[in-house]
Amino acid sequence: MLPVKDILKILTDVVFLPGQEASVMNLVSSLIPNSFFCSCDEDHNIIIKSRNYDKGGLLIEAHYDTVGLIITERVSDTNLYKCKRYGLTAPWDWRNQLVNVHLQNGKTAQGLLLSPPPHFFINKKYEDYHSPLVVSVENSPGDVHSGDLVTYQNRSFFLENKIIVSPYLDNNSSISAIITLLNHLSIAEQAKVAICLSAKEEISQSSFKYVMGNTRPSAVLSLDTCFSSDMYGIPSELNRESKVGNGLMLLDDDRMSSSLFNKMVCICKNETIDYHLYYHPWMEKKGTNAYSIANNYPGLPVGSVLLPCSAMHTPLEMMSLQDIEQEEHLLYSFIVSMKL
Repeated sequence: MLPVKDILKILTDVVFLPGQEASVMNLVSSLIPNSFFCSCDEDHNIIIKSRNYDKGGLLIEAHYDTVGLIITERVSDTNLYKCKRYGLTAPWDWRNQLVNVHLQNGKTAQGLLLSPPPHFFINKKYEDYHSPLVVSVENSPGDVHSGDLVTYQNRSFFLENKIIVSPYLDNNSSISAIITLLNHLSIAEQAKVAICLSAKEEISQSSFKYVMGNTRPSAVLSLDTCFSSDMYGIPSELNRESKVGNGLMLLDDDRMSSSLFNKMVCICKNETIDYHLYYHPWMEKKGTNAYSIANNYPGLPVGSVLLPCSAMHTPLEMMSLQDIEQEEHLLYSFIVSMKL
């Protein structure tokens, strides 16, 4: 079985684009035991279940979509193209970045992303960064059209003390923990769990109903990342313990199930898993699927585990392998303790 580090490297070397859920399924299937099977629902969510799963188990949810930019128009007759954000990105860190432009003919063009100078962003809030961005494309293997997606060129590398720096850790960190988990489970334990890799970071009620119908869970654990407290623009008085390598963050909120929350806290204490409590006011409206699920299914117990990420939604996201390994440890112990 591959270690988390190798699984994460494989995942971050691939860009998950809309409409490519079949390639995502094939990749994930190659990394998990053949006692599991993958399927794709009507809204492009990927469901993973063991062949003896029935209903009433634990549903573990994480998103697999990749954030980036989308071409909107060409600038006159030049090789410059205007872009807008596709998903939540931080454009001040895109400046002079090498990017890939995914063309409609299936080929990829290389480009250089240009954006306003740093002084443009002074005294602006994080959510206000809707600046105009322009990508320069030279020697394209095909025509660039409005709607073409623009993504970072992947450059993953590991630092000492189990720190990884790469784009697209936001979606791939929890997926790597899930893949490791599925390889650890016995046949009997596999029957207790189903996986949803959601196509959107903020899943809608109409989308999640397909997942519910396919899995009929008794409880949901939603996995995601949270801002590291040392990230620029994050209020210093909130969640100071949220730091890369400082352990898991358990979402502490009235809409989360107290029984699931207390059980996770108990497991962390008994098995010396580093953890802290996390709450961020604007997460009530966006940023994690846990709230979407809890709000739309009030009778369903929902909990959430978050991993600190520094420089989130930039080419240099930074996370801790130890945090990811501890997340897998928590999930495994949670499933083993379940009685169905």
